[in-house]
Amino acid sequence: FVTAVSTASGIGAPTPQENQSLNALSRRILDHDIVIWVGDKNYRLNTELSSTEVVEMIKAGKIKELVEFDQLKQEMKEGNIFQNFH
Repeated sequence: FVTAVSTASGIGAPTPQENQSLNALSRRILDHDIVIWVGDKNYRLNTELSSTEVVEMIKAGKIKELVEFDQLKQEMKEGNIFQNFH
């Protein structure tokens, strides 16, 4: 069992260097049965929607549509961060 706590260094999504650092750490902890990763990496929704529109989508239950804009999910899909994590 391991718990990893990490935070971003600036405003906005993490830089490629921060992603690289997290990837290095994640490779070293994959030999554990359970990994709980806690941190504020400052990923956001990558969309031109206003905060009001996002709130309305949440109220309407359109979470799956919003997840498509999730920067963390996009970075994971592109293989830039948290490989082998779900």
